[in-house]
Order: sequence, then C-alpha cells, then structure tokens
Amino acid sequence: MRTDGRARTSIHSSQEIPRRDFHAPTVVGPKNPIGQNVTSMPDSREELWRLFIAADLTQEAKHVLTGAAWKVPDYLRPNVRWSRAEMMHLTLRFIGDTSQDNVEAISTCMADAAKRTGKFTLRLDDTGAFPDLRQPKVLWVGIKGEVERLQMLHSRLDGALATIDIKSEERVYNPHLTVGRLQRQVPPIAAGQVGQAFSHIRLPEPRPTVPVESLVLYRSRLMVDGPVYQELARASLG
Repeated sequence: MRTDGRARTSIHSSQEIPRRDFHAPTVVGPKNPIGQNVTSMPDSREELWRLFIAADLTQEAKHVLTGAAWKVPDYLRPNVRWSRAEMMHLTLRFIGDTSQDNVEAISTCMADAAKRTGKFTLRLDDTGAFPDLRQPKVLWVGIKGEVERLQMLHSRLDGALATIDIKSEERVYNPHLTVGRLQRQVPPIAAGQVGQAFSHIRLPEPRPTVPVESLVLYRSRLMVDGPVYQELARASLG
C-alpha cells in the first residue's frame, strides 16, 4: 500500500512510453501503394517521430539471418539481444527524431529518389561486427551483388532529403543486416567469445538474394509491451 498519498498509475500494454534504445521491434501497418500515403497521424502536432527509410527482405533471407544467430553456442547466446525476423530490414537512411509535420515532405523525397532508380538485386555475404569481431557491439551479415546501385540510391536519398534541410549522416554508409547487439555490461572475455563464434558461422549456399524493389518509410515506437515499427509510406523503384 502506498503511504505518500499518490494514486498508483495504471499502465496498459498499448500505451506508448518515452523513447530509449531498443532492438526488437514488430512491424505493423498496411502495405501502402506507390506514392506518399501517410497513416496514423497523432493528435499532437508537437510530437517528434523517430524515422528511417529501409528496403524489405525476403522471408528466405530472414530465415537464414535468424538461423545464423542460432549457430552461436547456447551458453553465449544470452549475451546478445537477437533481432527477430520481423524487425529485419536493410536500412538506407536513418533520419532520427523529427517533427511529424515533416513526414509528408520526407515521403515525397523518398518517392523522388525511388522513381529515379531501377530495381536491383543484392545477396547475403559473410558475418561481421562493429567495431570488430574481437570486441563486438553489433553483429551483422554483409551484402554483395549490385552494391553500387544501392550506394547510388542512398546518395539520391541524401540529395533529396538535403532539399528539406535534413543533413547527411556524418558516418560513411556501410550497408549491412543486423543480426544482434551485445547486451550492456557484457564482460570483454564473453564479448570476445561471442565474436569468435560468430566469425566462424558459414551461411548456406547458394546465398539468399535480396531484391530491392521499393523503399519504406518507417516510424519506430516504443510501447509498454514491446517496440513497434510502423510503416508510414512506400514507394516503388523505377
């Protein structure tokens, strides 16, 4: 029983809570057609939305990526927050917190970059980590294939977004598919063991392809019962 005179606050699973870092979102929302359709606008015009632009993965690619995670020995797996299949995507442009008033303009920029780029195909490559596999923080699988086309699309996105005063990221674009992130306060010895185990994982042959046919603008939201990725707009390439 509370003795300070304050009422106990009831929290519902569908309630949104203040943002913090998270790594296991669930994708929701309809697949919007080509264009700049925007869904689920909140009542508050002052609210900031955390946004990014990504390309979808095939179910086969997601299956291989989650399978790679399960190849890490059981005793090491708790050291990592593993990505769920539904959260996996190829990020092209992280935008971050921005006024929801900018969503329509961002969608227009995304559609403009998409229509000037034809469809292309990537495929999964080998395992890696940031900053490195000796003391990893992020575990990922690389990509190969028509990477130059991907880099060109990223540059077009950057150029289009610059017209609405969204600056380019300072770091060089390094396309990858995140498989997991090390838990906070993992001892260096354990982190090194995870990196070593992950470095020895070999993906099945032939490697799954990743057709890049459209771009999606996502909003990331942290809910009481888990994080969510909400699709806001979709634009086809070419």
